[in-house]
Amino acid sequence: MKKSSKDIKTLSEAIEHLEKAGSEKTEELKGTFGESFEEIKRAFLNLKPHIDELTDKVETEARKTKKDVEHRVKENPWILVGVATVIGFILGCLFFRKRD
Repeated sequence: MKKSSKDIKTLSEAIEHLEKAGSEKTEELKGTFGESFEEIKRAFLNLKPHIDELTDKVETEARKTKKDVEHRVKENPWILVGVATVIGFILGCLFFRKRD
């Protein structure tokens, strides 16, 4: 039986009442969020192999691209110098414009 605020006479009864109400809400929230958490956990565990596979593919492609770029730079380093110069010029124009 729930007590109304009129039925609570002492501080210890008030504390007891609050603790009981808090524990009831805690259990209710555990049930609600516990189920959601378990669903999310299962979904993540199901996705983990796919994420690992995708990570491996991305790493492999990144290494391949890095080797390709290194090879092209070694063959013709002046292309890199030209590209760096153009990028530097564009950034310089963007950031150091004369402001009126």
